[in-house]
Amino acid sequence: MGKSEEFPELSDTNWLCDFAFAVDIFSHMNELNVKLQGKDQFAHDMYTNVRAFKSKLVLFSRQMSNKSFAHFPTLAVQKEAARNAKKYCKSLDDLHREFCRRFCDFEKIDKSLQLVSCPLSQDPESAPQELQLELIDLQSDSVSKEKFKSLKLNDFYASLNETAFPNLRRTAQKMLVLFGSTYVCEQTFSVMKINKAHHRSNPPPPFRVSQSLSSDARSCVRRGGVPLCGGRVDQVDQEEEEVMDRWTGREAVRPERINEVRGEPHIRRRPSDRTICGV
Repeated sequence: MGKSEEFPELSDTNWLCDFAFAVDIFSHMNELNVKLQGKDQFAHDMYTNVRAFKSKLVLFSRQMSNKSFAHFPTLAVQKEAARNAKKYCKSLDDLHREFCRRFCDFEKIDKSLQLVSCPLSQDPESAPQELQLELIDLQSDSVSKEKFKSLKLNDFYASLNETAFPNLRRTAQKMLVLFGSTYVCEQTFSVMKINKAHHRSNPPPPFRVSQSLSSDARSCVRRGGVPLCGGRVDQVDQEEEEVMDRWTGREAVRPERINEVRGEPHIRRRPSDRTICGV
């Protein structure tokens, strides 16, 4: 059985043309997706890439209407590309409208995002009234200009004098704290999944209670092995060893056996005795 019989779509020129268009447009969207990933990206950086992609869609649609496929190399080699150009123009226009709808909230704060990202090139007259005088002072300060070139954006606004630029700092804080992407969260969950997988042969030991206490606190609660909130110190350590056994896969040893070896009577504690200093 040949491929044409097993997959009849491969003999359909219109289907191949549609498939080629999808390959090219998804390639452009994948480039945008990669640009939106990564650490240390603020909301205005991401929206700049989205705004650029919307402009590209307008260009694609205009060129497609003129039967120009300069940015669609896979579609350009299809024989039926010119005949289906009108249909693809409509698809590009629909995609542009969908991007505008989904990112309409950012269009409302676009001027504020541009002001925070490039304060030295903004026209003070077009800025909000409470920022106009501060922008003039900032653009006239040569030291601030050098800081803007050498420092990260958040470090730059943190270095501004709070007395001289209170409104500008407040506006920058509102824009820079916007949660632009879930990439960092997704990356964290991916790392956690890898750590819990079988690839990790040596899991980290659990957090020991004794390590969480400072040296002064430990000396206060031990005092020569006196009871620690109703229980003995060695019993608290034994509980930690049992947790370690569960992590390492070793068989846990019963506290009765431990005290029997030590020659000490086993003390069965009440549930309230399991707490350490009321924690």
